[in-house]
Amino acid sequence: MGIFDGFKKRVAYHLPETAEIHDPTALKHIQEVEALLKVHAAEVQILDGLTKTQQDALYSELINRFGKELKIEYPLESSEMHNQVVLQKVMPTLYDVLLKAFRCGYMMGRGWITKEQRADYTISIGDSFASEVRNAMQNSRSRGFAFGSALTSVAAAGASFAIGEAAYKQEK
Repeated sequence: MGIFDGFKKRVAYHLPETAEIHDPTALKHIQEVEALLKVHAAEVQILDGLTKTQQDALYSELINRFGKELKIEYPLESSEMHNQVVLQKVMPTLYDVLLKAFRCGYMMGRGWITKEQRADYTISIGDSFASEVRNAMQNSRSRGFAFGSALTSVAAAGASFAIGEAAYKQEK
C-alpha cells in the first residue's frame, strides 16, 4: 500500500457515489472492452471447455481471490457483502461479475486490451456490483471503487490463465 492510499480511500468514502462514469477516456475504454468481448466471444468462453469440476474449482478460486482482497483492503464492503440477506440477493450477479473480470484479464493477457482498459472496465463492473449491494441492503455504504479494485485480482487470474495457455500452446 502506497503512502497516500489510506488518504485516497478516506476521501473516496466521503464523495458521493454515482452509478455513472463521466470520464470520456474511461467510457471509451469500457466501450472498447465490451466491443472486443464480442469480437473474441469464442476465445473468451473459456469455461465452455472445462468440466463441471474444473468450473467449480475456477469459480471457487475467483471468489476466494475477490473475497481475500476485499477483506484485506476494504473491510466495510467485505462485511456488507457477507451479510446473509445481501449474499443471497447478489450471488447470481457476483458469478457474472467475476466471470467478466476474469475474461477481461484474459483479454489483457492475450494482448487484446491495455492495463488502462482493464482498470476502467473492472471499476465499471465494480460500480454496478456496488449498486446491487446497496439495493440489497438498507444503509449500505459499499463503494464501486472498492469492488472494482478487488476485481483486479480476479482479472490477474484471467491474465495468468491466458499467458499460461499461450505458453502451453507454444510448447506443443
